[in-house]
Amino acid sequence: MAASMAPAILIARKPYPFSRKTYPRRSPIGSSSKRSVTIASSSSSFRNGSPPETECPVPWDQQPVNEYQALSTSFPFSLAAEDLRDYCIRLSFLGSSFAILVGLPVATFGNSAVANTSAVALRSGLGAASAGILFVMLVVLRMYLGWAYVGNRLLSATVDYEETGWYDGQIWAKTPEVLARDRLLGSYSEIESAVFALPPNRSPRLDGITASFFKHYWAIVSKEVYDAILEFFTTGCMNPEWKDTLVVLIPKTSNADFPSKFRPISLCQTIYKVAVTIILEKLKPFLPLCIDEQQVAFVPGRSISGHCLLAQELMERFRKSNAKEGYRGFRHGCPLSPYLFILCSDLLSKAIVQIGGDELGVPLRPKGSKISHLLYADDILLFSVSKTPHLKRLKDILSNYCNWTGQRINASKSMVLFSKNTPRWKQYKFSNMLGLNRVNSFDYLGLTCSTSRIRFSDFSKVISKAMNLVFTWGSKLLSLAGRNSLIKSSLATLIYYHLAHTKIPLAVLYKIEKICRSFLWQDKEDHRGAHYVSWKKICLPQEQGGLGINSLKLWSGPLRARLAWNFLQYPNLWHNCLLRELYGSSLDVIAKGLGRSWQILQEGWRSLKGAIRWKLSNGANVSILNDVWILDRRLSVWPSFYNVSIDVSDKVDDLLEDGCWKEDVLLELFGPCLAELIREVHIFHELEEDKPELIFSTFSKSVTNQAFKSMFNNSDERFDWLRNVKLMPREYMFWWRSIHDAIPTQAWLVQKGLEVLENCIWGCLVKEDLHHIMYHCKFSLDVYYALEGWGFPLPSLIKLNPLERNRGLNFSQTDSLFLKSVYQIWINRNNKKHGKHWVSPSLVAAYVLGNFNLVNFLFFGSNGTLLGYIRLVKPVLTKVKFTLIGLAISLAVCVMILVDVENPKYIPVNTREKMIAGVYNDEAARSFEPDAFCGDPDLS
Repeated sequence: MAASMAPAILIARKPYPFSRKTYPRRSPIGSSSKRSVTIASSSSSFRNGSPPETECPVPWDQQPVNEYQALSTSFPFSLAAEDLRDYCIRLSFLGSSFAILVGLPVATFGNSAVANTSAVALRSGLGAASAGILFVMLVVLRMYLGWAYVGNRLLSATVDYEETGWYDGQIWAKTPEVLARDRLLGSYSEIESAVFALPPNRSPRLDGITASFFKHYWAIVSKEVYDAILEFFTTGCMNPEWKDTLVVLIPKTSNADFPSKFRPISLCQTIYKVAVTIILEKLKPFLPLCIDEQQVAFVPGRSISGHCLLAQELMERFRKSNAKEGYRGFRHGCPLSPYLFILCSDLLSKAIVQIGGDELGVPLRPKGSKISHLLYADDILLFSVSKTPHLKRLKDILSNYCNWTGQRINASKSMVLFSKNTPRWKQYKFSNMLGLNRVNSFDYLGLTCSTSRIRFSDFSKVISKAMNLVFTWGSKLLSLAGRNSLIKSSLATLIYYHLAHTKIPLAVLYKIEKICRSFLWQDKEDHRGAHYVSWKKICLPQEQGGLGINSLKLWSGPLRARLAWNFLQYPNLWHNCLLRELYGSSLDVIAKGLGRSWQILQEGWRSLKGAIRWKLSNGANVSILNDVWILDRRLSVWPSFYNVSIDVSDKVDDLLEDGCWKEDVLLELFGPCLAELIREVHIFHELEEDKPELIFSTFSKSVTNQAFKSMFNNSDERFDWLRNVKLMPREYMFWWRSIHDAIPTQAWLVQKGLEVLENCIWGCLVKEDLHHIMYHCKFSLDVYYALEGWGFPLPSLIKLNPLERNRGLNFSQTDSLFLKSVYQIWINRNNKKHGKHWVSPSLVAAYVLGNFNLVNFLFFGSNGTLLGYIRLVKPVLTKVKFTLIGLAISLAVCVMILVDVENPKYIPVNTREKMIAGVYNDEAARSFEPDAFCGDPDLS
């Protein structure tokens, strides 16, 4: 490493772990010559030439792997290895050759008795073509049968073979190594899936090739990649060049000056990653069986959420926590490294259980199960009582683990926390004995763990990060739509992880929301911008008229609903078993002194109730009014009539008797219609208790999304049309503000006390409100007249207010054109009001058409009658881009918009004459003349 501690690039080559060797092969015809150089055979080798470690008695030419190799090099089976284009070309060549060389002479000879010469030629041609097609079909069928036979033998766990030349019923069961090799040979898609699963455009390796290269040119390189991977799995030997690694030191902080402030990242070869990914897919199903439940990283079916809940629950018990972080001993960047690491760290779990026994660990309740450690990759929490023998044993276990694995404890990142019940002198003694710093709180998995209450200062990093993002984005020119997208995708999501897994002070949530509000409306330190729409309305879903930004206070419940659903659906998970042992299985229990983790689950359960439907067994746990057990909603929110004597505490089991509905009770309480619907609810007698299920599948909506949607009733009809019409984000924001009466027209500004004059700025001498701008302003009417002159009148919208649209009306392309026109009129109006450059109505109309997607648009004549339709011919991106609206009829108005790509200008060329080729050429030629350009060059 360089003396200045600057980022360095190192090349590390791992030692080659396998000895090179090649296996002897017997010729298919039985000769003694070998296909490759062989090693000296031992006395334990089989007579068929197979290596002794395979223990294969099957003759060489009957082994599936050799059958596969022989088939892949023989005709016509080798055609299957070609890409689709070459495959079709070769089959066409075979069919044509057979038709000409065989089919045509035979057909001609067979039709020689026919007197009609033209009939002979036709019959001979048809006969030859039929022969060629039949031959191709037979070739394809032969290839299919051959590859299917070999594929089945490769994938099968047993092999049928013969030794005497006659089938004598010999069967050999493949060893696990041979079976894994053969099944990989028979699954070409597995290698292709491994290639396309690699992330694209990552940093290049020593060979300079990324996964994007393999994906883009897969049709060309697939055969070579496939052969290389198969050779590795067949021989068990990897090319040493595959394991060359480019090691890069990434600084963790700015101005890094110590080795501990750098993170080593190993950039492995792409072909190596493909092979490792295949191994990893074979390994994943067995990880839950091999790794202890305390380790949740990279193990399928386990989540980080369980450790977050348990860590907080243990902090509630005022017990000691000792965090260790393993030293990096594997190659970061290799897909297999994390799994090798957790397999290695499983030694620590085994050592704690076997050596520590029941003495180590902290119980969640008296005489309850103890938790000795929590593992997430190299983040380790160790728990023990504050006694010298226990801590010495724990220290010995860690020392032995380091000696076994070669890892070391990073003392600068490790610490010890004592409960408040531990005397101060013991804290100093034990911390010195362990050689670790004593702290009052620490971060584990991104959460603050402390024996005291969580404070506002514990989230200072999140708030600081949010302010830094706003400071970075604020220097850029962003529209309201752009700022809204950034808030939803980045700013508001900073706190989501903490919101789901820990209790957060309301002051922190209000601070984050204040930062979001200020950024949305572009507040400055010395100037506060106008907040046109209240934050409560903004945080509603789009169906309710909001922007879809989630209110953090409302969003906490749906985020935690996923944890509650996990608790109900997977009761056998380790952390769920511990929580059930402590609090029970019912999340409805309310009592004092509940831990932080149980409060989180209960809040998630309250949000989840509206998104689940109960499968009834006995109905003892299901409320009649407040739980969903009929269709998809609670009876308490149904627009129906039922008996007021039903109490909120009544359960569905009051309506059941011996697993059947009480008919008389249903009729008395719900009436005949609702009673009939209840009788159709199925009773699951095979279940021991009532079981919840999601109303909608998780494939369509996540649990969090379903829980959040269930908090709101029907959508606001005023906004249905806005969600259905296709508008640009800026146009959508304009009309969204229009519905909320948040467009700063002159009348609106006078009402707020920000202006004195309310007349239209275009000199209309009337009050300027949004309705006036849309329908009565003379500038707007000039834009509409320009559109009408070019064949785009808006007759249906002059009398229709889009702000009063409801779900029963659908928008057409003409309606969308009107919405876009009003937005461009508003932009031009603002330019005039604020002293910027504004353009004429005809250029506004041209800009609207230039940005509108016209496909099969209806075309009207000057009198408003429908004359035909027009199509948009998309231009080729050259120096001058033509957007030509061609006509389906001869008598029509032609609009031709020319756009200079290097210097954008819009040139409307009008003509009401009959469009012929000569006129078109004259108009197009004139448009290239300098004096033909009109408008400002900077129009955008």
